[in-house]
Amino acid sequence: MMARKVLVVDDEPGICDLVCLNLESEGYEVTCANSGHEAMEKIKREHPDLIVLDIMMPEIDGWEVLSHLKADPATSGIPVILLSAKSEEVSKLLGFKLGADDYVTKPFSVKELTARIGIAITRDRENHKAAAGPEQRIAAYRDNELYFLNPEDILFAVADRNYTYLCTGGERFVIRRNLSAVEQKLPENFNRIHKSYIVNIDRISKLFSPARGRYLVELDDPDSSRIPVSRGKAAALRQRLKQ
Repeated sequence: MMARKVLVVDDEPGICDLVCLNLESEGYEVTCANSGHEAMEKIKREHPDLIVLDIMMPEIDGWEVLSHLKADPATSGIPVILLSAKSEEVSKLLGFKLGADDYVTKPFSVKELTARIGIAITRDRENHKAAAGPEQRIAAYRDNELYFLNPEDILFAVADRNYTYLCTGGERFVIRRNLSAVEQKLPENFNRIHKSYIVNIDRISKLFSPARGRYLVELDDPDSSRIPVSRGKAAALRQRLKQ
């Protein structure tokens, strides 16, 4: 799985450095901002998966940044954890009213903050999965029984002549259509990396070359599945994984 992006916003560089160091050690991709202005620019440019946002900052404070985020449809869904020295109930209630997902008071435990970040990201991912209605699910068969699969549960699709197999990690489902037809049904986070394979980009843990001119991706399923990548698609895939 690609590293989750976290933006840490605090006007105290020491706090930013401490949080960033710990989050990076847990596998997150972390960016820091030391002002509300800088935070707004980085949010638009990088679209993080979660924001840790200090409230008390000069000029544009955390309340204003949060209000802007939740008013913009492009950023309203990003989970936000507020940081503040204010422990009063009224501040916490205001944060939740404005759309914050959690509220952590200073001084704080970095381990606790890291745990709260993990919980918020997992909850956000589960909410996205639950939001997939019947019209977004994909009909496929296993043992002659019909199932409706959530695309987020699919690791990859592989062609077998005029059939396509959808693999979810331990289970395989079949669609009686060729890979090109199935490709039209899959969301944007699926990418055709080989003439016979379409992969869920969000489930790729790494792209590597075991031999000259040969490329593979490893997925984050229990079997660490490895899928071939066409030479002509490797560069574009590497670039997309960096986004």
